[in-house]
Amino acid sequence: MTSTVRVVALKKRFGQKLALNNIDTEFHSGKITALAGPNGAGKTTLLRIIAGLTRPTSGDVSIGGTTYRQLSSPMSTIGIMLGSTGFYSGCSARQHLEIVCALTGIQSDQIGKMLEGVGLADNRARIKTYSAGMMQRLRLATVLLHDPPILLLDEPTNSLDPESMLQLRSVLRVGADHGKTIVIASHQLSDFYSLVDHIVVLKDGLIVEDASVAETTLGALPITRVVSAQVEQLLNAVRLVGGMAELRGQSCVEVKMTASEVAQIAQKGGVEYTSLLEVANPLERAYLELIRR
Repeated sequence: MTSTVRVVALKKRFGQKLALNNIDTEFHSGKITALAGPNGAGKTTLLRIIAGLTRPTSGDVSIGGTTYRQLSSPMSTIGIMLGSTGFYSGCSARQHLEIVCALTGIQSDQIGKMLEGVGLADNRARIKTYSAGMMQRLRLATVLLHDPPILLLDEPTNSLDPESMLQLRSVLRVGADHGKTIVIASHQLSDFYSLVDHIVVLKDGLIVEDASVAETTLGALPITRVVSAQVEQLLNAVRLVGGMAELRGQSCVEVKMTASEVAQIAQKGGVEYTSLLEVANPLERAYLELIRR
């Protein structure tokens, strides 16, 4: 059985609100897909329906050609991480994973490896003392424990420090390279720009983009924000080389170029600046343009 997830004519209504409106898409094995969209777009609802936690109003979801209810071992097939996932606060991380293994029939010999992978191997404190970042790392260990072929992760980088984010990216890339189907629901695409292969963008319950990252970012440019007392000189210097720039305040200019390119232009034009920051990569830029339509 492949781990491809297929969604056909999916609708979900909560009272008068149509949360998902005729969704058709596929999440493929060996690919990392960003499920993007603003808050309330329907991302979490879609993940919950795929994982069998919420019933659709109409439409179908198949996992490897079968329905969720027909899976012989659903919990070993789909790993889902939702932001609301809780723990018994009196347990340690190891005790929590031992309980998960006992309830699901998973072998417990991977617990040490999972805890080491998320940086909790030597932590014996009770979960109630954990920071938000430690909680998030334990959620990841719980999801990865049974090595499911499908991973559905809702805002997985929330509260993670830079080192933990690097570890997560590595785990996900290796998983996809070994054939896992990975879906990351997020509105913070900067965390995954160099990682994802495909993007599905939801807006008001509708799909407004479903394409490879290469196709989505075609023609999209990074944005660099510059604060300078010489905005007119900077605008002229950028336009002189055929670049695009917009005034965003009395002393702020946004340039559709990388930070290094803008720095070079400023240096050549004799423009001084107090700050220069690349604020959006091509994927973020394309995403913002999609949801503003």
